[in-house]
Amino acid sequence: YKANLVTCSEIVAGMLRAAEKYEYLNDVQEAIVERVLPLVTSSIAETGLNSGSCWVDASVFSCSDGVPQNAWLEMTFESIEGQIMMAPSTRIINSLKVARTLIEELQEENDIVSSLERLSACLFSLHRYEYKAVREQVGVTAAVALHKATRSNHKVKVLHKFVEKLCTLEKKVDTSTGDTYESAFYLGLVLSKLGGYEDYISHLIPVFLEAVNTADSEQSKKFKAICLNVVQSMEAGGIQIIEQLISTGLSAPSWNVRLVAIMMIDAVLANQSSGVGFLGLLYVRKSFERMLYDSEIKIQQQVSLSLRNIVSSFHPESESLKIYVDKYADLLGTLKSEKRKQKHQVPAVFGLSAAVKAFPYSVPSPLSVASLARVKLKEAKSTIEQFKRTHHDTWAFDSQAFTQDQLDDLMGSSEVYGYA
Repeated sequence: YKANLVTCSEIVAGMLRAAEKYEYLNDVQEAIVERVLPLVTSSIAETGLNSGSCWVDASVFSCSDGVPQNAWLEMTFESIEGQIMMAPSTRIINSLKVARTLIEELQEENDIVSSLERLSACLFSLHRYEYKAVREQVGVTAAVALHKATRSNHKVKVLHKFVEKLCTLEKKVDTSTGDTYESAFYLGLVLSKLGGYEDYISHLIPVFLEAVNTADSEQSKKFKAICLNVVQSMEAGGIQIIEQLISTGLSAPSWNVRLVAIMMIDAVLANQSSGVGFLGLLYVRKSFERMLYDSEIKIQQQVSLSLRNIVSSFHPESESLKIYVDKYADLLGTLKSEKRKQKHQVPAVFGLSAAVKAFPYSVPSPLSVASLARVKLKEAKSTIEQFKRTHHDTWAFDSQAFTQDQLDDLMGSSEVYGYA
C-alpha cells in the first residue's frame, strides 16, 4: 500500500515540476488547482502518518516548480479548519507538515504574512487538542513559523501572541482537553536547534519545570529527556538559562523539579563553559553549595557530583581549591554539639567528597581525604573506598603527600582496603 502511495506521489510531483515547461502554463496550473491538488490534499488527509510522509516529501520540491502555493495552502488550511477539534489526528498532523513545508517556500511578502496569520489561528485552535501527537506537531509548526517570520523580517502579531501563550504557565480549565506542555516542549526543542531564540527558551523554563512536576512518571521521564536535549542543543545564552534555572528551579517546592534544574545547569556548563565565564561558574558553584543543605538526599548526591565537575576545573595547586577544601574540613572539625552535627555534617561530607572525586588519580588535597576518613557516614566511607581503589597502583608515591596522623586515619577507615 505504501509503495503504491510513494509511486503516486512521485508521479504527481513529477507532473507538477514539469508544469512550468508546458506552453500553456496557465491552463496547466488551472488543471492542477482543480484536479490534482484536491486529490493530493484528500490523500494526505486519508492516509496514515508513515504513508502521508510520501506526499509531504513530494511537496518539498514541487512548490517552486509550477505549483500555485497559495491554492495548495488554502486547501491545506481548509483541511485543518474543517472540523478542527473533530478531525482525525492523522489528517491534522499530515496537514500541519505540508503547511510547514509550503510556508518555508513562500517568497512574496504579502503571502508570507497572510499565511503565517492563518496558520497561527489554526495553532491557537489546536494547542489543546485531545491527542499528544497533534500538540507536539503544533509546537514544531510554531517554531518553524516563528523562524520563517524572523528570517523574513516580519512581525506577525498573532504568531508572537501564540508563542507567548505557550511560554506562559496556565492552568487547564476544561478537563476534556489536553495540556499545552507538549506544544511548549517541542517549540523549545526546535528553537534550540535553530539557534538565536534564547529569550524564548528562557521564558519556557518555568513551563518545562512545571510540566516535570505535574506529569505522571512515564511522561515526566520524557519531559526530563527533552529538557536536557534543549539545553544541550543550545550554543549560546547559557548564563541566561542558568539564571532562570537557579531562580525558578533550585527554589521549587518539589525535589524532583530541583533535581531536573541541577541536571540542566550541568548540561549548560558542559556545553557552554567558555560562554558562561568565570563569574558565571562562581555564581553556579555558590548556588550549588547552598543546595548541599537541601533536605532531600538525592539532591545532595546530585549537587556533590555537579560540584565535582566544577572543582575538577581548579588547578591542583590553586588557592581556590585550598579555600574550598579548608572551608568544609574546618566545618567538620568544629562539629562538637549534636545539633551542629545534624545540620552541617552531611553537607560538609558531600562538599569534601566532591573535592576528592574531582582528582581521581592524584592527591592535590590530602586534607580532604583525611577529613573524610574520620567520619562514620556512608558517603564518606564510599568516597574513601573509591579513593583507595583509584590510588592503589601509585600508593607508594601518593602516600608521601600525607602526614603520619593522616595516614593512620586513612588506613584505619576501612578493614577491607589496607596498604602494606
